[in-house]
Amino acid sequence: MLAPNSRLMLLECLRPPTGFTLDAAVGTTYTLALDALLIPPAAWAVHSIGDRLDRADPILLANSLRLFAERTVVFHQAGAASTFSDGGGELLSAFLDEMVFPVRVGSGETFHPKVWVLRFTGKDGDKGLRVLVGSRNLSLDATWDVLVTLDSGPKVDGAATGVQLANMLRSLPSRSTVTLPPARLDLVESLPTDLASAYFTPPDRCSSAELLWWSPRNPPKQMFPSVCRRRLVISPFLGSGGLNRLPTASEPGGSYLVSRQSSIDSALAAGFDAYTLKTDMAGVEDGDEARLGNDLHAKVFAFDTDESSTLIIGSANATAAAFTMNDEVVVRLIGSTSNLGVNALLGEQSEGGGHGAELELIDVLESWSADEEEGAEDDDSRFFETAIHSVASLQLSGTCSESAQGRFALSLRLSAPVNLPTGLSVEFALLGQAIPLPSALQRGELVALDLELEALTRFVSARFSDRSGVVEAVSVVLIADVEMPAGRARRALRQLLTNREKFGRFLRYLLESGQDPTIPGEGDESLGLVKAQPRRSRAVIAVEGPILEQLLRLLASRPSDLRQLDAVIKDFGDDEELFLDGFVNLWKAIAPLIPGEES
Repeated sequence: MLAPNSRLMLLECLRPPTGFTLDAAVGTTYTLALDALLIPPAAWAVHSIGDRLDRADPILLANSLRLFAERTVVFHQAGAASTFSDGGGELLSAFLDEMVFPVRVGSGETFHPKVWVLRFTGKDGDKGLRVLVGSRNLSLDATWDVLVTLDSGPKVDGAATGVQLANMLRSLPSRSTVTLPPARLDLVESLPTDLASAYFTPPDRCSSAELLWWSPRNPPKQMFPSVCRRRLVISPFLGSGGLNRLPTASEPGGSYLVSRQSSIDSALAAGFDAYTLKTDMAGVEDGDEARLGNDLHAKVFAFDTDESSTLIIGSANATAAAFTMNDEVVVRLIGSTSNLGVNALLGEQSEGGGHGAELELIDVLESWSADEEEGAEDDDSRFFETAIHSVASLQLSGTCSESAQGRFALSLRLSAPVNLPTGLSVEFALLGQAIPLPSALQRGELVALDLELEALTRFVSARFSDRSGVVEAVSVVLIADVEMPAGRARRALRQLLTNREKFGRFLRYLLESGQDPTIPGEGDESLGLVKAQPRRSRAVIAVEGPILEQLLRLLASRPSDLRQLDAVIKDFGDDEELFLDGFVNLWKAIAPLIPGEES
């Protein structure tokens, strides 16, 4: 199980194998934090930023997004996106808002998969696929989670196929509230073709693997074994309709349940040894582990039979809704009981509660007691659920064109008037703008805006309020179906490069991104890959032989990057004060060698 401080594990799993680069990426998530949308491009960049996005160089992030945004599509549940936590990411929205596509769901339904499908290409043209299936949304929440990584390989006994995952990806463009542009539609439609014919090697110590997707219109078949000796359920949310689907454990005392304190009651815990995460992790482990907290988001079902053990990991909670009303994706693994069995997963209690020893799952658990049973708490986060679903189901569309003197005319319209429950209100604003949009938008009328480039975005914040003031207001981000002017991201980058020092950093990142994104490091046999090691960044940029050499190398390997750089340089006009000494003359020699778009 992944601890809350293990965001680096996701970064490592997203990075390509040595000698490969990212060709295409499609992610799915229930909730989406715009901050977390920066994680995948950062993982694919040369420079490692760790998991502290707030400390990352915005020029590095902009360059990473510039390189990878066109190869990345993220689907999330409509109305479940949240804004930048620190309010400072709006400068990057030009690189982000064309990656994101909301999925419309029916009443009571949830789009819940937490999946990444990645396609890598090698220098010799070889292609490989990687699938990440987890329980964590694309957010920066600190929770305990699980993650399974599967890499494509030869067809062997027990290999998983990508057929069901391919079917899910094929369904998403028609379910989105935003039209996918032709290039992104081609990307999303090309991955299912590769997935459907691919095989994925089971993880170490597993004899077989299956990738499973279901939805309200495609319910799951037989998910669990019909009988078992022992069983383990790890789920933050519980319901009798989910637990009653499980086979009963034949071994006395062979049923284990791990959940949140607020989710367990005596009826649900009946027949289980029930546990929660420890409320105080101090002493469990040295360092950061002592401050991890006990927010559980992992979803695991494990069953021991006489012959083997079955492990199901993914997005599905132990609730009826997970199996009847939701889109879910899981990996079903089969292996020996000694490797995948319930006891192997729980581990043995370490002496001293885990301090100084390898941390076992049982070390971070404490028995649930009916004496601590709590009544149902008011969940303010769900207070606005009906209102958010009502607004997110509407189509927000419009047009954008460049007007005089470099300004932009943006028009927006909702497909129908907003209809909220009595006592609730909503206010719309372009992300990063304090002034609300005209109330005519709520009535379904056309709203026309005159904007500068930095205010132009497809992200629209919707702030829901309780007129009585009892419940604190919440904001979600909607995505407008608007085709933005060509070159917007390039001009947004130009606005970040305001002086010579920033242009020097951009040039360094650009040149280093033209090299292999990883360098050989220590092998990781469990993934069959080589771990990436961070490169040392140059402290000084000087226009001399190495710069010329790197420019020529980039010209030969990725000329499209130099075409973009050429366009950025032209945007600077005659402002040569921003360029490094000698760079203008150097670029005059390089520019004629850059091939055109059709070369």
